[in-house]
Amino acid sequence: MKWVTRVPATLSQAKEILGSVQQSQMQAESRGYFFYEQVISYGEIVQRWLLVLYEPKRERELKQLERAVAKEHAEAQKALKQLRGEAFSCEADAHLAVSRLTDKWKYHRLESKVGPKKRHAGPGRPRADAQPTVVWQIQGKLMPDEQHLSELRAPLGKYIVATNELDEHKLPTAELLDVYKAQNCSVERGFRLIPDQCGKPTKTPTMRRIFQMFDGIDVLIVQNGNIRLPQILNLRPIHQQMLALLGPIIQQFYIPVTYSQSWVT
Repeated sequence: MKWVTRVPATLSQAKEILGSVQQSQMQAESRGYFFYEQVISYGEIVQRWLLVLYEPKRERELKQLERAVAKEHAEAQKALKQLRGEAFSCEADAHLAVSRLTDKWKYHRLESKVGPKKRHAGPGRPRADAQPTVVWQIQGKLMPDEQHLSELRAPLGKYIVATNELDEHKLPTAELLDVYKAQNCSVERGFRLIPDQCGKPTKTPTMRRIFQMFDGIDVLIVQNGNIRLPQILNLRPIHQQMLALLGPIIQQFYIPVTYSQSWVT
């Protein structure tokens, strides 16, 4: 069977392609799309991966990221101003306070300096023999974490569509995207659309989603002389409900077979 599906962005190979291929390396198409295609082997299957960049979507996501960065910058500046006014009894406490603050940030880093400062207890001019107390204070400059931001910007507006049809004459690059986008059709030019619905609630499950639900069900063959008794393992109530919907023709293959315990050796 020939298939077309979207590649999960969580795969290590997908992450590498999404993050490393620049827009300048991609071929401009109509309607704001850019393509970059390559043949790879994944799961022991040779397949074509089409990296798609949709420019309007990328621009929207870039604006969303910049808004998030600006919001964090304002909050971080306020927190940093408060931290600068605090006095710590030792250097270690000051560094710990810096770490606790910066650990909350996603898009910024702090160029900080912790230094000692002498203080006298009480207001007014200290006595000549008064011994000052040493406290530690923080000075720092808030900076955007450009390396991390660059990594976050790289995959925005991109996704990967895969197919096991290696003949570009039978399925040209531009048509590969059209086939994937035809989400309301079950079959297009002989290619079955297989969107990945794993882990996502849906009222219109695909056959792929249904097959994924049955993953892990096994058949145990118990043999007693010339008699072989198949047993269905790991069949849960949710599977029974799904089998009832699929009908008796499918359901008959999952009916457990009872047998005497003394038969098992």
